[in-house]
Amino acid sequence: MAKPEVRRSLARIAAADALLVVGVFVLAFAVRLVPVLAGGGLVGATNYDPSVYYASAVGFFEGRLPYRDFLLLHPPGIVLLLQPFAALGAWLGDPWALASSRVAFMALGALTAALICVLLLRGGRAAALAGGGLYAVYPAAAHVERAPWLEAPASFMLVLAMVALRPADESVRPWRTAAAGALLSLAMLTKLWGVALLGIILCWVLLTRGIRPALSYLVGAVGAGVVVLLPFWAGWAQLWTDAVTAQVARPSVRASALLRIGTLLGLDQGDAARLPGALTVLLAGGAVALALVAVRSRVGRLYLLLLATTVATLLLVAAWYPNYPAFAAAPLALTVGSSVSVICSQQRRIARVGAALVALLVALGAIRQIVTPTGYSFPREELTAGLSKRDGCVTTDHPIALVLTDRLRHDLRNGCRLVVDLSGYIHVVPGSDRRSDNPEFQTVMMDYLGSGHTTVVMSGIWPGDFSRANRELVESWPMVGAAGDIKIREPDG
Repeated sequence: MAKPEVRRSLARIAAADALLVVGVFVLAFAVRLVPVLAGGGLVGATNYDPSVYYASAVGFFEGRLPYRDFLLLHPPGIVLLLQPFAALGAWLGDPWALASSRVAFMALGALTAALICVLLLRGGRAAALAGGGLYAVYPAAAHVERAPWLEAPASFMLVLAMVALRPADESVRPWRTAAAGALLSLAMLTKLWGVALLGIILCWVLLTRGIRPALSYLVGAVGAGVVVLLPFWAGWAQLWTDAVTAQVARPSVRASALLRIGTLLGLDQGDAARLPGALTVLLAGGAVALALVAVRSRVGRLYLLLLATTVATLLLVAAWYPNYPAFAAAPLALTVGSSVSVICSQQRRIARVGAALVALLVALGAIRQIVTPTGYSFPREELTAGLSKRDGCVTTDHPIALVLTDRLRHDLRNGCRLVVDLSGYIHVVPGSDRRSDNPEFQTVMMDYLGSGHTTVVMSGIWPGDFSRANRELVESWPMVGAAGDIKIREPDG
């Protein structure tokens, strides 16, 4: 073949590959954005946890130190990652800064899907589409990338570490292994479970690359850890107690192994609970068989190791929530892509059929996600108007009320007490793990809610986590405003 023809052929291949990667990015972004726009909107109410993280970032930006000045039950990575949006909120207002953070996390998730696609392109386009497309439409991954959840940046940093390590290559420069260590340290300091991945990849680097690359990996990990933890040094002792000890000791949330496996297979909680146990086992067996095919690929063996580590972690942790399966989303996508690469390398007919089947499954998954609205609208204007007439500090059982009314920063600057995670105090007070039955928790909760001139009672922990006496007490406080089901009350002082 003449040289110009070779160049044209390579250009066509590169263009097709680029089109695939861009297509996966656009698909992933749409899967994350469209359901939000169809549901509550970008300034609609988010889940409890993302509003906790955003309020924590604003508190830190305004001079309040997590762990010392307010309770935060997670490592500080998310607080630092959200600082640009906390700064933006000082200019645009917190409602629009939070909305901007949601769009940024959607783009981050789409970029993670695209990077998975790039990592798998060496194994063919079917493999790249299988891995990138699976991540793009995986329900738990999409869920945690529609708002500032911990799992979204943790997954991105894991995939970026895989790019730095280039697992398919025999040798990697020391700065790359150091970068991988730094990225995985950052992932751990965002989502604590990342310690398992940090450790398992250290073992892999040591066994496959040798002592020097392992040392550079450790230097990167320690260096990144020091940089992240240094701003919080004054609260270090409490950081360890709240973000590590309290997390390890969290009470169990009943969820059977079959339910967990069903959600890991891509079902939502309701579908997984209704699926017959025998069918769950059958589907899980098929998934394991597909994943084990990756053993025949050198890079696939690492991805399979990551998948085994994340799945084992998810099956062993005491608590269980819908966002948890996202921890395994990136390793699952990389493993499936590697398996598809091995299968399609056998013969062209299998490759063509496999590519068509993968495209169909990804399309069906995308349709299912896009046609399902998420979130709910928040009566921002009515609640803002109600609070604008109130002087003094505002307390609430859900931080989203302060964020979306742009009241949070106003109160912080006036010296008001900051409580971003009222519900979370159940994990640091002694006694029952049932909030309504725990006198210590009830005392902490009522001391805070009653300390302001105004309290907003919405859906954070109201009413089920209040004791009967405290529920009646709150309902006895004069109501000075309302916005739908959200009540504005004046605590007896």
